[in-house]
Amino acid sequence: MPWPCSSLGPGELRVCGEFGGKGYSAELLAVLSGLILAGCVLDAGTSIPVSGLSAPTPDLTPPILRPAGEVVEVAFEEAFEVLRRIPLEENAEVLNVSIFASPDPDGILITDRLEKQVRLYDPEGRLIWHFGREGDGPGEFSTPRTAIRVGEHVVVVDSRRRLTKWSPRDGVVGVVNLPAYDVASISAVTDTHLVLTTRSLRPGLVLWNLADDREEMSFFEPPVPSDPRYASFTWGHSSVMEERILTSVSISDTLYIHDMQGDMIARLQLGIGNLLHPVPPEGLGVTVRMTEWASTGDMVLAAFWQDADTVVAWVRT
Repeated sequence: MPWPCSSLGPGELRVCGEFGGKGYSAELLAVLSGLILAGCVLDAGTSIPVSGLSAPTPDLTPPILRPAGEVVEVAFEEAFEVLRRIPLEENAEVLNVSIFASPDPDGILITDRLEKQVRLYDPEGRLIWHFGREGDGPGEFSTPRTAIRVGEHVVVVDSRRRLTKWSPRDGVVGVVNLPAYDVASISAVTDTHLVLTTRSLRPGLVLWNLADDREEMSFFEPPVPSDPRYASFTWGHSSVMEERILTSVSISDTLYIHDMQGDMIARLQLGIGNLLHPVPPEGLGVTVRMTEWASTGDMVLAAFWQDADTVVAWVRT
C-alpha cells in the first residue's frame, strides 16, 4: 500500500510503498488541482488567523479549527497523479525491502527497516552512500525507525531507543541512549534541535538538543485509550513549519498544533467517523485477530504541513 513519506512542498508529496513483498521505488506524487485527500486548510476567518498564531492565554482552551470547505473521500488514483517513478539502485550490499523515505537536500534518504540500512540516493535514484547493518555496536541497528538529515549529520533512531549520528566523512560520530520512550518520527527544527514524536505518546513530543545530546523539554499527552491492546496501533507523527508543530495521532481524528514552547495553540478536527472502536472486542490477543480488528476502522497515518496555511492528513480507510 502507498505510504506518505514526506512533503516536498506545495502540491507535492513523496510516497513509497511495498508491492509484491519487495520495496518498490520511491514515487513522486502531485496533488491534483483543487483536490486534497483528507486535506484541511486553516481558514484565516476562524478565531485564530494562521498568519498570527500565538499561544492562547492560560485560561482559554485552544480553539478547534474546522476544515475550510468539504473534506471528501476519494480513491487514491483520483486524488493523486504520478509525476514519475524513480527506480532505486541496488547491488550486492543493497536490496530495497521495507523502505521509508525522508526529505533530503541531495535527493532521497531511505531507511530500510528489514535490511537495517540507511541510504542516500540522488534525484534519479542512483545510490550515493549507505551504512548500517544488524547488531548492537555503533552504526548497527535492530530496527531503524526513521532517519533525517540535520546539518552535516544523518540522525537515525532505532527500536532499541538509541539515537545515532553519522556523517559520510567521519562515519559514526555519536550514539545516545534515549530516555524511556520509543520514537516514531523525527522532525528537524534547526541544525541543533529536533522534535521527537513517540510511539507511546507519554509524553507525545520531545524537544531534543542534538548538540548537547539531551532532552530540553517534553510535552503533550493526547487522549488515547489506556488498553495495552491498542499499543501496536497507536503512534504519533509530527511536521514542523515556521516554529509550529503539527501532530497527528493514529487513532484520533484531531490534529494538534503546538508552538516551540510546548503550548497547544490549536486543534484541527478532520471529522473521520470510523475510527477504531474505543474498546477492543473481548477475546482479542492473538496477532491475527488484532490485525483483523484493526482493519475495521480508519487510522490517521500521518499529517504534513503542505505550506504555511495548509495541512494534509493521510488516512487509511
